[in-house]
Amino acid sequence: MRYLWMLIVLIPSVALAGTLYQWVDENGVKHFSNTIPGNNAETRIEEQAKPISPEEAARRQRESFREERQQEHKRKIDAINQKHDDYVRSLPKQQEKPKPSISISSPRWDSNTRTLSISGRVEAYGQSIKYLIIYAHVSDNEGFSTIIRCSVSDITAGSSRIIEGSERLFGKHGDRWKLSKYEYNAN
Repeated sequence: MRYLWMLIVLIPSVALAGTLYQWVDENGVKHFSNTIPGNNAETRIEEQAKPISPEEAARRQRESFREERQQEHKRKIDAINQKHDDYVRSLPKQQEKPKPSISISSPRWDSNTRTLSISGRVEAYGQSIKYLIIYAHVSDNEGFSTIIRCSVSDITAGSSRIIEGSERLFGKHGDRWKLSKYEYNAN
């Protein structure tokens, strides 16, 4: 009985919904109505006013709302990015990190002590280096690789220091080693 009452109430409302029209006003806002928009100067018709189903009208309204939210979100993100950029520009210029000149010799393998070692020279140009860590990536003829860490401190501008590092290795590996690359961190 309750469902019959709902049918009696809903059927006339669906019938009254009839034809819906869509248009865009001078502010770019989409409107949906069951009457044809007036032809006054404030309203421009984006497309010929055409009938659309209520489901299509609801879908378009949701899509329009989603686009407005996305545009608002983009405006907020742009404002945040602009504030960040302004803040970064207001900061004092930081000193560039030192860029030392590094030369490293080929790795040396000592089979008696099973130690792989490297040595080299670091030169500080322009500014002093408080602390320098070098990570030398070395590999052997059988595909085994390891990293040897070297560190040196207090290199004054225009001077050079000798660096040395070694790594004790266990297990099976080759006896011919080469330097693949090196990385450093200088302060």
